[in-house]
Amino acid sequence: MQVEKGSFHQKLAKVIDIWRALRFWVVMFLGITPMLAGAHVVSHLIGDVELQEERIVMEIAFDSGLAIPENRQDPDIPAPTLDWLRALSSEASLALWKEAERFTADRLRLYWKVEEGELVPLPVLWSDVTDLSTRRALTETGGAMIPLRVSVPIPDGKGEVFVEWLDGVEDIVEPALYLRVSEIDSDDTLVFPIAVGAMQFLGTYDASLDGERAVETRDATAWRWFIEGLVHVVPAGLDHILFIVGLFLAGGGWRFLTVQSLMFTLAHTVTLGLASWGVVGVSSTVVEPLIALSICWVGVENLLRRENAVQSRSRLVAVFLFGLVHGLGFAGVMQTLVPEGGLSWGAVIPFNLGVEAGQIVVLLAAGALYLGLRRWREEAIPLASKAGSCAIVLVGALWFVQRLAG
Repeated sequence: MQVEKGSFHQKLAKVIDIWRALRFWVVMFLGITPMLAGAHVVSHLIGDVELQEERIVMEIAFDSGLAIPENRQDPDIPAPTLDWLRALSSEASLALWKEAERFTADRLRLYWKVEEGELVPLPVLWSDVTDLSTRRALTETGGAMIPLRVSVPIPDGKGEVFVEWLDGVEDIVEPALYLRVSEIDSDDTLVFPIAVGAMQFLGTYDASLDGERAVETRDATAWRWFIEGLVHVVPAGLDHILFIVGLFLAGGGWRFLTVQSLMFTLAHTVTLGLASWGVVGVSSTVVEPLIALSICWVGVENLLRRENAVQSRSRLVAVFLFGLVHGLGFAGVMQTLVPEGGLSWGAVIPFNLGVEAGQIVVLLAAGALYLGLRRWREEAIPLASKAGSCAIVLVGALWFVQRLAG
């Protein structure tokens, strides 16, 4: 069978282009691998709040890595392990607890307000953890966490409780605070995301009614969940960013890119909704490797697809299926902040809208870079697209191996 010379040369040129891009990114990849590996100090603290008849009792899970001052200057520092925390001497353990308490005490404020009056600071009482056996008994949370326990007496009468989380200024890593509030005589749990430097209304307290409280202000918490969804994509969701960029690099025009984006959105909305009802709940040990695999797939598909063949039903189906997986990842993030069965539409909808806003930011940034490159050197666009897809494949492959290995 005779092969057309032109066709052979075109295929050979395509292979050479892919190899050139791959060779460049292998070298780059070896340099950035250490930055992509390992777990890091968390960016939020979680506090379980119980409203009792005369006081507010709060237990905050404080990541032990944040209790080391120099760690708070490096957002990429690996997080300590539970074995490391348990192996500390009595003196080192006490110093760590005291630093965690100092850090939280400098930022946590609670206020009492009666009708149109001024905010009155409430005293925050810290549990005594000078005994090593007490600290070790508290450290049974399944992670390298320092459980800080505080008690806040509530004045007699009826008033409103506010929580403020101050900005420490001196640290680069400044975690947000999430309060999970259990209502009196109820199984319901409400989650209040509190940004650094923000104040949140916690509820109305009436001592004459055995501690009944009002429903939280939906507008404030909805806005915080929107910000949480946005931040989970930009800048914290590098895996989701790479997947969206992979869709962009496939080409096919803005119309097809919009269709893909909508399919991805629909899919992760479905799994977020199902998770909020408790219908689905897949372990992160399964979800996270699959997300990495989806990143590999989109890059490989970009490199191997036939010319003018990107607009296919099979690609849309694959995008939808991987969107379901990414939705499980988003649900996993929310479920780390909310107890089992505690997800509500009041949190899911604004969180999902925040995710969509993050996707739009990524697409706009990618579009701006594309237009800039087109004006500067249009002939470099094909090679840049292949180089970008190669980078996506390499990073996705590394994450897949890391996450599969735990």
